[in-house]
Amino acid sequence: MVIGISIILGAPESVTNILQIISAWSTTLAFVILFKKIYPGLRLKDFVKEQFAPKIRLSVLSIAVIIQVIIIAVTIFLLSITNDTQNLALSFTGLGLLFFAFLDTLVRGPLGEELGWRGYALNELQKKYSPLKSALITGGLWGGGTRHYGLPRAIPE
Repeated sequence: MVIGISIILGAPESVTNILQIISAWSTTLAFVILFKKIYPGLRLKDFVKEQFAPKIRLSVLSIAVIIQVIIIAVTIFLLSITNDTQNLALSFTGLGLLFFAFLDTLVRGPLGEELGWRGYALNELQKKYSPLKSALITGGLWGGGTRHYGLPRAIPE
């Protein structure tokens, strides 16, 4: 809500960016603050290690990366066609900008959200509900927030 109000009021982009990062990290921050009450006798470090203990196969990771690259390439291509300009595609494909967008999205999303949402909320819901129902509940709660991730709004020319 605060992010939406700041955008409506015309707050500088740097302010809304900071608010978005705080929003993304809020579940993890709340979880870390309440950790000792939720899991008395367990160390946070041990909990985090346990969450990352399952190994992912390199083939699965590779396929996921390839799918994302294809989606980005198709999106850039479609944007360049619909906007009837080649400059758009060229401006989005610079390696520096793509690297910045990747890091920006990583900080605004997965690094901040996963421990709170998947590490705690999803695991706790799965103690009571099926994995599908738990994922739908978690996804609904997560999706209820205002999200704006991705490339910066304005790209300097």
